[in-house]
Amino acid sequence: MLKSPTQKVGLSFEIAARKYLEDKGFVWIKSNYSQAGGEIDLIMLDDETLVFIEVRSRKNNAYGTAAETIGKAKQSKLLNTAEHFILSKKEFSKLNCRFDVVSYDNGKLNYIKNAFS
Repeated sequence: MLKSPTQKVGLSFEIAARKYLEDKGFVWIKSNYSQAGGEIDLIMLDDETLVFIEVRSRKNNAYGTAAETIGKAKQSKLLNTAEHFILSKKEFSKLNCRFDVVSYDNGKLNYIKNAFS
Protein backbone atom coordinates (compact mmCIF):
# COMPACT_ATOMS: atom_id res chain seq x y z
CA MET A 1 0.00 0.00 0.00
CA LEU A 2 1.31 3.45 -0.93
CA LYS A 3 1.72 5.65 2.09
CA SER A 4 3.22 8.93 1.00
CA PRO A 5 2.81 11.42 -1.83
CA THR A 6 6.41 10.62 -2.83
CA GLN A 7 5.53 6.94 -3.25
CA LYS A 8 2.51 7.88 -5.36
CA VAL A 9 4.67 10.06 -7.60
CA GLY A 10 7.22 7.23 -7.88
CA LEU A 11 4.50 4.80 -8.92
CA SER A 12 3.26 7.18 -11.61
CA PHE A 13 6.78 7.39 -13.06
CA GLU A 14 7.12 3.59 -12.97
CA ILE A 15 3.83 3.23 -14.85
CA ALA A 16 4.95 5.79 -17.44
CA ALA A 17 8.34 4.04 -17.81
CA ARG A 18 6.63 0.69 -18.33
CA LYS A 19 4.37 2.15 -21.03
CA TYR A 20 7.35 3.81 -22.74
CA LEU A 21 9.26 0.51 -22.83
CA GLU A 22 6.23 -1.52 -23.94
CA ASP A 23 5.79 0.96 -26.80
CA LYS A 24 9.42 0.14 -27.76
CA GLY A 25 8.55 -3.58 -27.87
CA PHE A 26 9.56 -4.68 -24.38
CA VAL A 27 7.42 -7.33 -22.67
CA TRP A 28 6.54 -6.76 -19.01
CA ILE A 29 7.33 -9.54 -16.55
CA LYS A 30 7.12 -8.02 -13.08
CA SER A 31 6.98 -4.73 -11.19
CA ASN A 32 8.52 -4.04 -7.79
CA TYR A 33 10.26 -7.37 -7.32
CA SER A 34 11.74 -7.38 -3.84
CA GLN A 35 13.76 -9.57 -1.56
CA ALA A 36 15.57 -8.88 1.70
CA GLY A 37 18.44 -7.04 0.00
CA GLY A 38 16.57 -4.74 -2.33
CA GLU A 39 13.92 -4.06 -4.95
CA ILE A 40 13.83 -3.83 -8.74
CA ASP A 41 11.25 -1.45 -10.18
CA LEU A 42 10.61 -3.24 -13.48
CA ILE A 43 11.65 -6.54 -15.00
CA MET A 44 11.03 -6.84 -18.73
CA LEU A 45 12.11 -8.77 -21.81
CA ASP A 46 13.75 -7.02 -24.75
CA ASP A 47 13.78 -9.76 -27.39
CA GLU A 48 15.86 -12.51 -25.74
CA THR A 49 17.38 -10.26 -23.06
CA LEU A 50 16.09 -10.06 -19.50
CA VAL A 51 16.18 -6.39 -18.49
CA PHE A 52 16.19 -5.10 -14.93
CA ILE A 53 15.08 -1.47 -14.87
CA GLU A 54 15.56 1.15 -12.20
CA VAL A 55 13.22 4.15 -12.41
CA ARG A 56 14.33 7.41 -10.81
CA SER A 57 12.98 10.96 -10.76
CA ARG A 58 14.12 14.37 -9.60
CA LYS A 59 12.36 17.70 -9.55
CA ASN A 60 15.57 19.64 -10.11
CA ASN A 61 19.16 18.82 -10.92
CA ALA A 62 20.88 21.11 -8.42
CA TYR A 63 22.65 18.09 -6.91
CA GLY A 64 22.86 15.93 -10.03
CA THR A 65 20.51 14.10 -12.33
CA ALA A 66 18.13 11.34 -11.31
CA ALA A 67 20.33 8.71 -12.96
CA GLU A 68 23.37 9.98 -11.04
CA THR A 69 21.67 9.03 -7.77
CA ILE A 70 22.22 5.34 -8.59
CA GLY A 71 25.55 4.87 -6.86
CA LYS A 72 27.68 1.77 -6.41
CA ALA A 73 25.75 0.65 -3.29
CA LYS A 74 22.42 0.80 -5.14
CA GLN A 75 23.93 -0.96 -8.16
CA SER A 76 25.17 -3.74 -5.87
CA LYS A 77 21.69 -4.14 -4.36
CA LEU A 78 20.16 -4.30 -7.83
CA LEU A 79 22.69 -6.92 -8.94
CA ASN A 80 21.99 -9.06 -5.87
CA THR A 81 18.23 -8.74 -6.28
CA ALA A 82 18.47 -9.62 -9.98
CA GLU A 83 20.51 -12.70 -9.10
CA HIS A 84 17.85 -13.70 -6.56
CA PHE A 85 15.14 -13.29 -9.22
CA ILE A 86 17.01 -15.43 -11.76
CA LEU A 87 17.71 -18.16 -9.21
CA SER A 88 14.04 -18.26 -8.23
CA LYS A 89 12.75 -18.20 -11.83
CA LYS A 90 14.63 -20.93 -13.67
CA GLU A 91 12.86 -20.17 -16.96
CA PHE A 92 14.98 -17.00 -17.22
CA SER A 93 18.31 -18.55 -16.22
CA LYS A 94 19.61 -19.01 -19.79
CA LEU A 95 18.88 -15.47 -20.97
CA ASN A 96 21.36 -12.64 -21.25
CA CYS A 97 20.68 -9.85 -18.76
CA ARG A 98 21.27 -6.13 -18.58
CA PHE A 99 20.48 -3.18 -16.34
CA ASP A 100 18.73 -0.15 -17.79
CA VAL A 101 17.65 3.10 -16.19
CA VAL A 102 14.62 5.23 -16.95
CA SER A 103 15.07 8.59 -15.29
CA TYR A 104 12.90 11.65 -15.15
CA ASP A 105 14.56 15.02 -14.66
CA ASN A 106 12.06 17.84 -14.30
CA GLY A 107 9.51 15.47 -15.85
CA LYS A 108 11.64 14.73 -18.95
CA LEU A 109 12.21 11.03 -19.66
CA ASN A 110 15.76 9.78 -20.24
CA TYR A 111 16.39 6.15 -21.16
CA ILE A 112 19.82 4.63 -20.51
CA LYS A 113 20.37 1.18 -21.99
CA ASN A 114 23.12 -0.88 -20.31
CA ALA A 115 23.42 1.74 -17.58
CA PHE A 116 25.79 -0.45 -15.54
CA SER A 117 26.94 -4.03 -15.20
